[in-house]
Formats: sequence, structure tokens, C-alpha cells
Amino acid sequence: MSLVLKYGWTKSVVVIYSDSADDPRFKRGAKSLSILFKEKNVSVAQIKSYRGPYHHGYGENPFESIVAQTKEVTRSRCTYMLFCDLDLGFETVI
Repeated sequence: MSLVLKYGWTKSVVVIYSDSADDPRFKRGAKSLSILFKEKNVSVAQIKSYRGPYHHGYGENPFESIVAQTKEVTRSRCTYMLFCDLDLGFETVI
């Protein structure tokens, strides 16, 4: 939220979250942030979900279709906010 406000990315935000019946925290977070955005006069263009998890290179990329669906609505630059687990594809050795 603070970066969106600081840099003036308030015209068009698309909120994306990983949707899972087993783990509703991303959906709740996305809905809560959308409410806060509206209170701060940030335009939420759309809220989209995808079936997670997504592992890059091991399946269809859900973000390609989400960007294709939202680009007509936003018509210009927009900010994508993503709620999901992050898997960098490697393990850190300590």
C-alpha cells in the first residue's frame, strides 16, 4: 500500500491472488487490500485469481492470460499486486 501511494500508482491496480480451498489467506488478503485501496482512492481495476501453486517452467503460466484479460480494462500502465507463496526454485544453504 505505501509504495503504491508513495509513487502515485493509484490510477489502475489489478489485484491477483492464489485461490485454494485449502488455504484462504491469499483471498482474504487480496479482498482486504482492495477495501483499503478504495478507502485511499486507489482505483482497483480488477481482482483476479488463479489456481495455485504455480511453478515456473512446470506448467501453464496463469499470469499470461490474466495480463491479456486486464490490459484492455486498464488501457495504460497499471500496477499488479500479487498474493501467493513464493518459490524461487532453489534452496538456500546456510
